[in-house]
Amino acid sequence: MFCLVRGHESATSQQRELIDGIRENKRNLPEGKWALLESRSPAVLRQDLIGLLAPARPTPTAQDNASRVYLLCDPTTPEDVGFAREVQGRIWDRERIPVEVPPAPAETLSPAAQHERLLRECNGLLLYYEKAPAKWYARNFGDLLTAEDLAGRRELKSKAMLVGGSNIAYPGLTVIQRSDPFDLGQLEPFLAPLRAVTSGSGGAAHAG
Repeated sequence: MFCLVRGHESATSQQRELIDGIRENKRNLPEGKWALLESRSPAVLRQDLIGLLAPARPTPTAQDNASRVYLLCDPTTPEDVGFAREVQGRIWDRERIPVEVPPAPAETLSPAAQHERLLRECNGLLLYYEKAPAKWYARNFGDLLTAEDLAGRRELKSKAMLVGGSNIAYPGLTVIQRSDPFDLGQLEPFLAPLRAVTSGSGGAAHAG
């Protein structure tokens, strides 16, 4: 595991060469066996470490009827991915619904392929947007709207947007304005259809 701390931008030429070699995986380290953390925020760095070191959560296969969520966020925007991982943990702790978030660029050799795979396999899609670049938002918002049209995807039970600091509305799409302090109850319109799926397939229903 490699961690770039504050001030690495002023690294010497030899250090910069080492950093570039890590980013580009010039040593051909096996995928999933290493990670590069570049967060400037100690809180987000802590969440990154927890996400990397925590035991893998069980995830149903695409053939199962159990719910599975893809939480779309920009993995290069520390504020967004840090909050997304907080939501990921809260959903699992309360609902026992597995939640996937996009891997950091250094964690996979094919982020686009993994993104499309999760769009196909997950029956719940939640897009979180606050600080990410407008270009990222436009591309992923389009993916959210057209996800049902992907060939071979499993039935989509629920999709929504969770936004912070933006006044966004779109006909036919559930848009949830994040408020602080955040409470998981804000996601009830998104979670209710998924809870019904999990409960109906033998999972534990949420008691309230």
